[in-house]
Amino acid sequence: MTNPATIAQFVGTLADHGVKLPLLPTDDDVGTLVDADGKPVLVVDVDRERSDEDVAWIVSMIQVAVNTCGGFKAQRQEVSDNG
Repeated sequence: MTNPATIAQFVGTLADHGVKLPLLPTDDDVGTLVDADGKPVLVVDVDRERSDEDVAWIVSMIQVAVNTCGGFKAQRQEVSDNG
């Protein structure tokens, strides 16, 4: 399926590939999102060319977008100045 038409299709398609929503940031790496089971799903800026602040912002926007498409209420965690 290239373009799921419903939330259920979106969630099902991700599940078919081993991804369980919601996506969550990790405490260990500001650029990593994991699924609800703690499995890594996405790494932003693997070469560390961006600041931690920029990476955290990008990760949070991807997290909100994917989770919202999966039927979760959009919530963005505030990023502290300490990373």
